[in-house]
Amino acid sequence: MARWLSLLAEFDITYVNQKPMKGRAVLDHLAAHPVESDSWPMEDLFPDEDLACAEEEECKDWWQLYFDGAANQRGYEDEILLITLEDLYLPSAFRLEFPCTNNIAKYEACMIGLEAAMALGIRKLKVYGLSNSRKWKTKDEKLKPYQKHLEWIIKNFEEITFEYLPRVNNRFADAFATLASIVECNSDTQIRPFFMDKRCVPAYEESVNVLTINGKIWFRPIIDFIKERRYPEHFTVGEKKQLRKYATQFMLQGDLLYKRSYDGIQLLCVDEEQAQTIMKEIHQGICGPHMNARMLVKKFLRLGYYWTTMEEDCAKFMKRCHKCQIFANIIHIPPTELHSLNALWPFSTWGIDIIGKVTLKASNEHEFILVSVDYFTKWVEAQSYTVLIAAKVAKFIKENIICRYGVPHALKSD
Repeated sequence: MARWLSLLAEFDITYVNQKPMKGRAVLDHLAAHPVESDSWPMEDLFPDEDLACAEEEECKDWWQLYFDGAANQRGYEDEILLITLEDLYLPSAFRLEFPCTNNIAKYEACMIGLEAAMALGIRKLKVYGLSNSRKWKTKDEKLKPYQKHLEWIIKNFEEITFEYLPRVNNRFADAFATLASIVECNSDTQIRPFFMDKRCVPAYEESVNVLTINGKIWFRPIIDFIKERRYPEHFTVGEKKQLRKYATQFMLQGDLLYKRSYDGIQLLCVDEEQAQTIMKEIHQGICGPHMNARMLVKKFLRLGYYWTTMEEDCAKFMKRCHKCQIFANIIHIPPTELHSLNALWPFSTWGIDIIGKVTLKASNEHEFILVSVDYFTKWVEAQSYTVLIAAKVAKFIKENIICRYGVPHALKSD
């Protein structure tokens, strides 16, 4: 191998290993880019389509119960989650006021959920938990009463199944466990049902989205409100209130709308066509410095222009600028040229360095480490010392390098 390397060195030929493609990367890619149902025939995936649909309808007749329980330094808590046939979530959290173990807390959570299902008259139930309750056979005397009571409750259901669920897939019940351990339920405490919803845009963009109308100028509702106190027809009560509050930041002079800024400059509101012209002239005009998006937005504000999507439009415009893409600074390169160190045969070139002082000493009071690495095979020789002096370094080179691998061709150190 050393002979081949020496012969091929004059041709600047380098060998690069092919990077392996992990199976996990393929799975993540397929999960992020699912195949549309129209582009893949259903008959290939489900030969028994009628049978698959029948099983799916049959599963819809089952209620679902998720439970979890835990005992920690904050207390003992149980949590259950019932899912109805209409996918309605009914969560509940309980705080246990008697001492118990972690297994007892899980039994209590399972019992509470099953008793709640009995009270609602549920006949078919699927139970999901961190353990399979039907297989909780134990010799512990504290758990035997729970096992007997569980067997009695199961007889009150027509069909019931228990399935193991990892903690990662039971995060809803786990979150209620944390809530139950934090909240102190006193006699005066009243916790009402909470409401959960999702939002698609940040709060600071809500005013922009409300004032954006397809086919019209974005500030037309503001002008109509300032002139005639008139709202758009499709606005709700909340949007009208937001428009009244947002319009206080603007002032109308003739047919021109200005926005009040914090530094006292009145910013002229421009539409989309005018904004594209202004960006082109300032960014790449006669004196255009091809500045980045952040500086471009500040330049617009200093010149007295404003529109709602300034940051987003400037970022997109800069990415489409051809000169910016060609002459941009390449920041992901080293400041100086790299000089590779060629080792033509094993154990010919060594690099040596010292690590220390190590802040926390070892058990033998050593706080310095002398390390030597071979450039060809990446073999490491290391030894620790209490006090590292020149004589010990010379002894290390003699015993660990010369006596074992011969006199090296080069020994590099800083």
